Amino acid sequence: MAANAFRCDLSVASHDELAAGTGSIALGTDLASRWHRVDGWGHLIGDLGSGAWIGARGLQVGARGLQVGAAAADGRDPAGAALRDALAARLGPPIGWPAAIYQRADRTGVLADLSRVVQDCARAGDGAAHAILRPHRVDPDGAAHHADRAVPGRPARSACPPTCLGDRPGLSSKGFVRNRRREKRRTMTLPVLTTLTAALLVWETLLLIPMVPGKLIDTRDFAPLPRWQYNGFNVFLTSLGLVSLAAAGFAMAGARWTFVAAIVLGLLYVAVFAADLGEVFPVVPDPIPVQLLVLEAISLASAGVLVVVAITGARL
Repeated sequence: MAANAFRCDLSVASHDELAAGTGSIALGTDLASRWHRVDGWGHLIGDLGSGAWIGARGLQVGARGLQVGAAAADGRDPAGAALRDALAARLGPPIGWPAAIYQRADRTGVLADLSRVVQDCARAGDGAAHAILRPHRVDPDGAAHHADRAVPGRPARSACPPTCLGDRPGLSSKGFVRNRRREKRRTMTLPVLTTLTAALLVWETLLLIPMVPGKLIDTRDFAPLPRWQYNGFNVFLTSLGLVSLAAAGFAMAGARWTFVAAIVLGLLYVAVFAADLGEVFPVVPDPIPVQLLVLEAISLASAGVLVVVAITGARL
């Protein structure tokens, strides 16, 4: 199991996707003729910014921080001493690190698991560990920098602030967290919006039935109206109701296109009821009956709600 894992769509418009866990890979496509892959070459060649890469960088920084007294053992960098101590608590004395890693068949997973140590040290305020994770404007070789550059054609986010990791293991940057939250919100909200859209479509159809011109509630005299207009209007209203019921069925079946259909149908309902209430069409001598007036006002309001709900669902 990967020590770190997340998958997110970084750009809806250009269809860029990054998957990062023990390894890392990014894909970009226009869903037509252009497909582009970045990284996914394994921990020895690539997988920059992945969990295994973070763990390996932690070992490198810890090794440079080996100390004898107050001086670095290899004469390079004492800044990784705190990270060295944390890694030593997991793997044992640093002198045994090569054997502990190189001789393991699952060394990629072991390296990825060590990324947790780097994360813990970064949360505790260790600068060397934080530099491994922070965006590239602070460290040009940081994990967030490699994650940014992995997306095909995506410019580096130089304005992204240094970011440490959240409660769950995994890479972190401002954009990734936002997309993870958006995906979670979409997963939770989409079924509710689908059900609500279907219910509103059925509701509009039920309200439309008693409002058929010349029947039940609408008792106005339509004799002055040309016959083709009267018949055409009835056919239109009947078709509107039947299409609404069909769209409601497809919505409950999970068809995403029904959100767009519901927007169109909702606008048609708004146009029909607004035209009648505004005495634009149909134009007849008789006033609108009170019952019809109330029913059309309710239908107009619910049609507006339908449009808003459908637009929200279509944008997810």
